[in-house]
Order: sequence, then C-alpha cells, then structure tokens
Amino acid sequence: MDTRPERTRQRRWNVQSCRYEGLVFHTRKIEPVRRFSYRLDLMAIDLDELHLLEGAGIRLNRPGLYSFYESDYASFAPVPGLDLKARVLHFLTGQGIQGIVDGRLRIVLVAQIRALGAAFNPVCFFYIYIGSTLVALIAEVHNTFGDKRSYVIKLNPPLKPEPAGQSAVESAMVPKILHVSPFLPAEVDFRFRISLPGDYFRISISTLSGERPLLVAGFAAARRPLWVRGMRHILRAPFLSFKTILAIHLQAAVLWIRGARFYSKDLVDRLLHNRTGDALERGFWVHAKRQQ
Repeated sequence: MDTRPERTRQRRWNVQSCRYEGLVFHTRKIEPVRRFSYRLDLMAIDLDELHLLEGAGIRLNRPGLYSFYESDYASFAPVPGLDLKARVLHFLTGQGIQGIVDGRLRIVLVAQIRALGAAFNPVCFFYIYIGSTLVALIAEVHNTFGDKRSYVIKLNPPLKPEPAGQSAVESAMVPKILHVSPFLPAEVDFRFRISLPGDYFRISISTLSGERPLLVAGFAAARRPLWVRGMRHILRAPFLSFKTILAIHLQAAVLWIRGARFYSKDLVDRLLHNRTGDALERGFWVHAKRQQ
C-alpha cells in the first residue's frame, strides 16, 4: 500500500510519533532447538504528542478500537495524579539525568497499544532524549503472570543519531530479574542491542549463560505513518495482541512436548531473589555503549 500521502501529512503536521510494522523472531539455541516468528506492530509515541493521538484514530485513556492508556506503562514510577511523562520525569529526577529541570528532555515510548481493549508488551522501551541525542533508555519487562521489572540503561557517552536509523547501543550483560520463560533457568544474563527509532527499527535481546547464548529474541521493522489506514490493516491489527499471547503459549506447549526442562515460577522467583536481592524491586542501572 502506498503510504506517501500519509507520510507527507505526517511531515506537514510535524509529528514525530510513528508506527513500526515488522517481525518478531525467537531462536532457541539449546535443545530442543526451536525458531519461530510472527508479525507485530509497535507504536513509537512521543509523550509530548499524546494530545494528537485522537486525530490518528487512537483513543486516549478511553475505550476504542485502538486505545492508549497512560496507566498501562511505567510501573516503575507509580506516582498518583501525574500523567505518564510527568511520572517518568519524576522517576528520572533522582537518577542523574540532566535536562529535566529546564524542560529539554524528550521521551519516546516504543510499545504496543490496546487493540479491542487488550495489549501485551513482553518489553517496552522509553527512549530519553535531550534534543536528538539519546542519553538513556528504560526497558520495562513484563511476563504473562502480570509481573513487571525495569532496567535503566544509561548511555556513556550519549548517542547521536545517524542516517537511516543505523545508530544502536549495546548494553553490558545484566542479570535476569524476572521469570519470563518456564524453559530457561534463573542463572542467566541478558544483553540488549537496541537501535534508535528511525526509518528502520531493530531490537535484539540475548539470553546468556556465561558467554553461551541460550536464546535470542528480537524485532525488526520499518517505519510507517502513525495513522491507521486501509481495511487490511484495520482488520489485522486488532488481533496482534491476542496473536502474541497465543504464540507464546503455543510455543511453550511445543517445547514441553519436545521435552524441554521446565522451571516452575516459585522456584525461579526464589532463586532470582537469592541472586539479585532488592534489585528485583528497584530495577537495575545498566551502562551501554555504541554498537560497533
């Protein structure tokens, strides 16, 4: 479908927010080896542009075919009475991020929004900018049990954008702090590789035992206009959240049938607490560098 008229409208309206249409992939590198993928849309929403969402066919804090509820995000900053950006800023105030007081900080959230009232975000990202320079990220991780944890990824030095969305960061290895898959042990680490949202967008999260990769999951997508247009997309997109949850449980069933070792949530939660202590609640600070 030709999206050039909508791209022109988006530029003329000077909207930074957009949609990324792409493919989620999972590659399990230990027995039983397994690879699968499915299509997914993520929104990249500038939190200064929430008032424009209604014009893009997305309801703000109210029911609709597509809805954006501020309460769905930033569980790491549960401050009553504040909107989403104010809650994230409140959280960052004590984190050593410059630019908060003078209002130069810009925040872009990359996540699924509600479709037909439902959304599931295995992970969503808050990009923290000063101007066009990325200074930090917050990765908010969710599991199917309703638990949420966060990693704060501080860039040193800050990352400036490059053409065609090629700028990316790679985090240091960080310990697992949330039971996500019942087929992976507690004693593993993660490494994030994350691009800046541009014409293209890519995320890769490696699960490691030492330096040995156990699982690589990611998302690769191309930028599309924020506006929802076309019957094909209107009919397909509302079911993507359900498709995500279905794919997770279907693949879990396949691994169980094929004899993958099962780790119960209670056991893993106890092991995680012994391993990481109060970081389970407060999250982790992670330093990152430009990906070579």
